[in-house]
Amino acid sequence: MGFLSQNQNQRVEVSLLNAFWLDNKFTLQESFKKQLKDVFEAEAKEADFKNKADEVVKEANSWAKSATRGSIQDILKPEDINSDDTMLVLANALYFKGVWPIEEKFNKENTKEGKFFLLNGDEVLVPFMSKRINHASSSYGTFDGFDVLKLKYANREFSMYFFLPNKKDGLQDLLNEFKTSPKTLDSNLYAAEIVEVRIPKFKFEYSVTGASTMKDMGLTLPFNPNCMDFDKMVEQNYDDLPIYISDIVQKAYIEVNEELPDILIAVLGPVAHVLVLQELHILWQIILSCS
Repeated sequence: MGFLSQNQNQRVEVSLLNAFWLDNKFTLQESFKKQLKDVFEAEAKEADFKNKADEVVKEANSWAKSATRGSIQDILKPEDINSDDTMLVLANALYFKGVWPIEEKFNKENTKEGKFFLLNGDEVLVPFMSKRINHASSSYGTFDGFDVLKLKYANREFSMYFFLPNKKDGLQDLLNEFKTSPKTLDSNLYAAEIVEVRIPKFKFEYSVTGASTMKDMGLTLPFNPNCMDFDKMVEQNYDDLPIYISDIVQKAYIEVNEELPDILIAVLGPVAHVLVLQELHILWQIILSCS
């Protein structure tokens, strides 16, 4: 998908891109080609997974690097491609870059070290940004076991949520709360004048394969070789191969500092044989939303 939204004055950029690599022994159905073009704004690129899998890996990683402005690299590895079975690689990338409101930026001079508690109970010193905030750019909510702070970006259309458990080891309880009550944030956030807010400054990335997670959540049919729903994507399947999602590879990068939050997500996946690659920037404790 080639969705791009950018406002130079407000300095907010959002893009969502998709790419497809199809093995050269298959031909896509015309109806699916049309969907790729009209809905996802993409075309399937021809690939030779059997003889030139390394080239596909290199091209997919180059695409991911470009789609995330150089932040996500090497999302796909040669071992992710099964040269005998992989017929299609789907990829999408989400890129977000924004700034805090000009009048409410974090002043670097106010960034001071403070205690941050890790999941294992250890405490480390990390740089904490601080600033005063007002009603126009923030909302606040107190819940059973945690507090939530919502800070708007400069264009006021996007916000970042910060979650603070009441207990040092309360993160798992917080995650369980959202698993059982996903609509927790639909209410109870209100504008409040907070004297000062302190937020850790951070940058990190992570990689994960997601097929097992999806199955644990109950989404099993796309990974079932006997499902056959993906057969309608191609004209003919001469080898009568089952077409299903073999795995999902996700890599994420997030950076939050005094001037701008940078959120990037890439997802890749082979269909066996489909591999889905994702470049996603998702953090359990921080949620980016459009409001």
